[in-house]
Formats: sequence, structure tokens, C-alpha cells
Amino acid sequence: MLFRPYKSKNSTVLILLYGSFTGSGLQVGKLTLPVSLPTEKNLGQMARSYRLGGSVERAMPAIYNLAYFTQQWYTQSYIFYHFVWTFSMQPIKQLSRILDNLADSDNYLFAVDDLRCALPDTGSGAFKALLSRAQKNNMLKRVCKGIYLFERVKYPAGYVLFHTAAKLRSDTFNYLSLETVLSDAGVISQIPLHWITLMSSGRSHIVECGDYGHIEFIHTKRKPTDIADRLTYDPERRLWRASVSLALLDMKLTRRSTDLVDWSLVNELV
Repeated sequence: MLFRPYKSKNSTVLILLYGSFTGSGLQVGKLTLPVSLPTEKNLGQMARSYRLGGSVERAMPAIYNLAYFTQQWYTQSYIFYHFVWTFSMQPIKQLSRILDNLADSDNYLFAVDDLRCALPDTGSGAFKALLSRAQKNNMLKRVCKGIYLFERVKYPAGYVLFHTAAKLRSDTFNYLSLETVLSDAGVISQIPLHWITLMSSGRSHIVECGDYGHIEFIHTKRKPTDIADRLTYDPERRLWRASVSLALLDMKLTRRSTDLVDWSLVNELV
């Protein structure tokens, strides 16, 4: 059961769901959280003071920041201090605190929808202004349309394009192929720097990523099951990768030039 959040200029939604308080902790579905919650009387007073509404009765609420998708739960004291202070905090500081806790070397790219979840009560105009301010403060850097990089953490700079491609089309079938794979295998040279090529079940499109380079998606009608034996997963780049033979076939099917291919090396690899 969701609480109705108190709405103010600087508020955010921190109350997510009900859990039943048992002797061993807070029961939320099959998960038991070993936390000590306040008494029902104090909880009711808090709910009324913030005009959250909803019945407390025998259920106790779990306070959870919507941006923490990894389900990081807090101790009782921090929960309530965080709850009280967030309501009076400026949106830019709210975003900064959330990203400081959430981002790391693996999670440093954020889609606009990710950032909106951190500040769900912010209007569209105010949110655009917030993103602009975050970029001026060197908190966020725009990689491409819809994707931002959190600059306060160490991140693998050489993989930004690959990770961006994986995030941009996480709902489609994509794999590294064409010149990118052939260049990595050493059978082709003189390809543009900071340009990666992928086959995709989505539409063909070139994504401009500013200083980071370009991502080129080429449409394919193939299904993963059709080429599964010629694909391997690249965990560092977070993408599937074609074999050299598949990359050469993709070059032929997409009518891309093979003039720079070293066929003597290809014969050794295929």
C-alpha cells in the first residue's frame, strides 16, 4: 500500500510500501529486515505531521529512497534523519547525495529516466534546469541524448562508448561487429578513431557522443538463436561480440568496403 507523499517545492518521495512488523524485524514480502522501528504511536504522529495519509494500524512503513534500486536499507536513526532533511534540501543537493551513494566505477552512466526517479516531484521545466545546473557544476556530463555520466567517480574511460551503447538499447538485440570486431582482431586498419559499430534489431542510426565519439547501429533481421554459436559475451564492454567470420559476413551483407581487410590474416583466423 503506497503512502500519499506530502508535496512541497523541495520535497521528494521517500515512502514506498508497507511491511508488517514482527519480533525479528520488518517483514516485506519474503524479506525480513532486522531493523527496530518506532512505536505505532510515534509513527502515526510522524505520518500526520507530514500529512502522508494512510492507515498505520498494525502495519509499519519501510522508508526507502526510490533511486536505490539495489535495495539498500538504512538503520532506524538514519532513515528518519534522512527523511526529515531531504524534505528541506534543495533538489541539486538531493540529486548530489543520491548519486554520491549510488554511483561507482560500474554504475556511472544514468539515463534521464533514472535521474527522474531520484526527484519524482520535480516538474519538467525545473528538471531540465536542474540537469543544466548539474552539468555546470561538473556533477554530470552529457554523453549523448538521454545519457549522462557522473563525473565524481572513477570510470573506465576507454569503455564509455560501449557501455553507452549497451544502455541506450538495453531492450533490443545488439552485438559488436563489422569494423570494430575486425579491427580488434587485427585484420583491418585505418578505421575512424572513437567509432564503434554494432548490428542491432533496432533501427539503423548513428549516435553522436561528443568528445567520446560515435556509436553506429546497423539494423539486422537476425535472431539471437540464428547466430548464437558465433557470438561471445564481452563482460568488459557489456555487449555481445561477433566472431571474425560473422563480422566479415555482416560486412558483405551490409555492403561495406573490405578493401582494407588483410585476407592473409583472415585465412589464419577463420
